[in-house]
Amino acid sequence: MKKFLLTFTLIYAMPSWATPEKVEIIFLSEPKTTSYIEQKVWHILGQVAQNDWKKDCVPTGDGCFHPQMGYVPSDGPERPADAGPAKPLKTFNALETDMIDCREEEYFDIFCGKAKKEATKLADVEIWVDTSSSLRKMDFSTEPSRCVRRSFVESLQRECGDGKLAIQTYDTSIKTLGSLEGLCQNYGTNDVSRLIDWIKGSKVKYLLIVTDIDELSTELRDFLDSIGATYHGSGTKDVTVKDLQSYVSVVKKHCK
Repeated sequence: MKKFLLTFTLIYAMPSWATPEKVEIIFLSEPKTTSYIEQKVWHILGQVAQNDWKKDCVPTGDGCFHPQMGYVPSDGPERPADAGPAKPLKTFNALETDMIDCREEEYFDIFCGKAKKEATKLADVEIWVDTSSSLRKMDFSTEPSRCVRRSFVESLQRECGDGKLAIQTYDTSIKTLGSLEGLCQNYGTNDVSRLIDWIKGSKVKYLLIVTDIDELSTELRDFLDSIGATYHGSGTKDVTVKDLQSYVSVVKKHCK
């Protein structure tokens, strides 16, 4: 009877949400600069990188026309707007896709294909990369499409292989990575409560999150402790982007 009560108590005490089997999170700190002059150089280079779009922009009306960005107002490119309160993510996992009833007389759709039921397998490993504005000082680059976060993900893709790894980027919302250049953007904000909700809703086996140290609030720390997560960069030793490559071998162990 005592054994039954103990088992029941343990089950009852467990979180009711479905979190990943293992969560690991890297908190990046700002790289140390060696002098005031070097800090000014980094600042100037950052301003140059942010204004780099101007050289290819042809004056048009009150603004200009950029080959990739289209029409740009006189005050510069528009930044993504705040997405507002987090909304529940509605996606089809492998089980739900398998349960879709595909009938021959119905039209073609993205799940049924040619009226054929086909289950899709989700990757066991996911990497979530913070691309909010606060990452600019953690992962600065003079090339808008190249940054250490991108190099880190490229290394993971080579080591894990096709179909073993899913990449998501996030700020006010979380989305599947489109192009690798998207890893180097630094727009928008992020919110700890949203991040916690996303983690609770994830069903992957292994989740690695890359964000900055300013996001480690008491709320997030308490949640990470409650699910037994592993986090790096919050102790006596800072973790910067130059340390990211050392985590490639850590992630690779989970890409089976």
